[in-house]
Amino acid sequence: MYDFLGKNIKYEDLNDSEKLKADFLEKYTNYTEKTKKSYWSVYKSTITEYEKLLNKGLEFFNRDELINLIKYMPSKRLSVKNTTVSFISRFREHCETIGLNTNNIVETIKWNEIKTLNNNIVRSDYSKLDDFYNFLENTKDKISPVDKITLLLFRHGLTIQEVLNLKYTDIYNLAIHIKRCRNVEIPIDDRFMHYLEESKNCILFKYGSVDNKKRMINYKNSLYIVKANANRGAEKITVNGLYTRLNIISKALDTKRLSVNVMRLNYKLEHLFNILKINGTLTNEDIKQFLIKNGEMDNNNHIDNKVFSLKELFLSNFSHEVIKVDNKNIVTKEKAMQVG
Repeated sequence: MYDFLGKNIKYEDLNDSEKLKADFLEKYTNYTEKTKKSYWSVYKSTITEYEKLLNKGLEFFNRDELINLIKYMPSKRLSVKNTTVSFISRFREHCETIGLNTNNIVETIKWNEIKTLNNNIVRSDYSKLDDFYNFLENTKDKISPVDKITLLLFRHGLTIQEVLNLKYTDIYNLAIHIKRCRNVEIPIDDRFMHYLEESKNCILFKYGSVDNKKRMINYKNSLYIVKANANRGAEKITVNGLYTRLNIISKALDTKRLSVNVMRLNYKLEHLFNILKINGTLTNEDIKQFLIKNGEMDNNNHIDNKVFSLKELFLSNFSHEVIKVDNKNIVTKEKAMQVG
């Protein structure tokens, strides 16, 4: 029973929403064990973080939330998107049969258009940290210092929840200190500290014309780095408030919406590329150790899936500079020519 969960996950340890998905997969005996494992894998690697972000299960997502889940998912591989869409469609059908969701909105979504819409976003938006600092410098006074430090936190690999909850006391010894599967220290430099100080001193900021409106924000001084709007009364900004702020930033800069997933992914890709430059080779073990050190997995938690997914993203971004030698090794094209 429930073998698709994996050796180290017990059904009893799942929350109610996770049990609903597990029960759905266990119930359908016409699914092969391989299919069940694939569906469970995409659910855990792609959907659960979005559920946490929206504070509700996939069974309660509305049409726009379902579309954005696929549109902005980290993986650009069409096979992963196909599996995710298939799982969503089958699971939501199941929800209707048990009376959880009577509005069949899945059938109204043009999945094929959405799956291919964002295929090239990761490749086209990759930039090194130095380039990202240049980008922030060129924004000048179009966005606030608080906006800039928010973007920097995402570019250093932090999740939405980590950004919302990060306090000034979590930054010391030129590192961001956060708790994931383990205690993680994310290195920063003097440039980061400069932007952090400017953000800390920012109390009031007036944007230029955004949506033909003049916007002004009065920041609340608090323990949290990403300050809330003082006029709202809350001690810290909410998830919806942060997404609204990202929309305002994008419009103020007259650019397409800035993707949190892309900024976070760039942090990982640059670290892997640095390993490749130093060693001349990037192995599956290198990627695994990076993910463990980065606190994204312990030694037993979905290792193969996460390593494979990140490796594929790395290859798609650096195909002009690297070559895949076999299933375990990536080398620079320069080294491959030397060996050849």
